Amino acid sequence: DLTGLLENREAEFTLPQIKCYFQQLLLGMQFLHSRGILHRDIKGSNLLINNKGELRVTDFGLARPLEEGRRDYTPGVVTRWYRPPEILFGATEYGKPADMWGVGCILGELFQRRPLFHGEGDFSQLEQIARLCGTPTPETMPDHGKYPLFEKIKLPAHRRQIMAHFQSIDPLARDLIDKLLVLDPARRLSAEEALRHAFFTTEPLP
Repeated sequence: DLTGLLENREAEFTLPQIKCYFQQLLLGMQFLHSRGILHRDIKGSNLLINNKGELRVTDFGLARPLEEGRRDYTPGVVTRWYRPPEILFGATEYGKPADMWGVGCILGELFQRRPLFHGEGDFSQLEQIARLCGTPTPETMPDHGKYPLFEKIKLPAHRRQIMAHFQSIDPLARDLIDKLLVLDPARRLSAEEALRHAFFTTEPLP
């Protein structure tokens, strides 16, 4: 699985390889989302890579059909390190952007070879997200009224640091991470939008 490969220092990841694997992940998410399926547990250990360079999305134990107008999805989904801020704030009404947060975490992980966020609890997880993505505010999360815990959880004030944190990596990769790890789920890139990003059409190609 991808987590095991990233932990193995003998397994090198070139930029074209990262583009290839990430493009396949996005194609998998586009396939699922176009058929109305939420995966709800995107993480490195659920992504398998074979010796031909083919990536597969696996483990559909938490997957659910996306039902229009449904308001009672459980917030107890997605492994904490890849859980989007809206679910950490207790949202029960969420959709495809919840998967795309985990996808953004994976892209960052492909470059730094360790999880972006590794909180020991939900508050710790939100704190780490705030340090990198900025502290969630009513401006950066306009639908905060839907999140039961938003007003109850008080986080220190942090500015968004994604561009500075990833300053040593490919600029287009940095831009794509920045557009996937958006606090407001309504402004997070979809799989289809991410596939059209210049990251995949600029040399070196996937």
